[in-house]
Amino acid sequence: MIPGYSSILVADYILRRAAVASIGLTQFQIIKQTFIAHGRHLAVTGKPLILDRIEAWKHGPVIPVLYQALKVYGNGPVPAFSYCGTPASSDERDEFFKNTLPDQARSIIEGVVRDYGDWSVSEIYQLCHEPGTPWKTCYTGEYGVEIPDSVIQQYYESQMA
Repeated sequence: MIPGYSSILVADYILRRAAVASIGLTQFQIIKQTFIAHGRHLAVTGKPLILDRIEAWKHGPVIPVLYQALKVYGNGPVPAFSYCGTPASSDERDEFFKNTLPDQARSIIEGVVRDYGDWSVSEIYQLCHEPGTPWKTCYTGEYGVEIPDSVIQQYYESQMA
């Protein structure tokens, strides 16, 4: 079995945890929090959280498949995003996540929502553009440049040291 999940599933769980905390998130914030969760997961487990490609775009790290799924919301809050097809506030939805994502992955994602859920778009933008970040290391000014997991893992390991 290949470790990792769809970024859409992880984003859906981020939105669920944010909703429980009464936090509204934009597509920008969801994409960046999915990226951060992936980085933390790599640092803690040595394995990817998501399997989708991550690229360095002008405004930071982007997961293109997730961006395509969320871009319909523009800069506004994402009201609901249902990967698993259950009602947004149902117990069935929570059970789905419990059965699909391992405890450690859920814990890491919940930590990201706790740490960054209330950060503004500009604060997350600044965080992702700091010197030494995976985006800063890989961004060339052109779209489509991949940010390798090895670069992401090394950065997040250094942040946890």
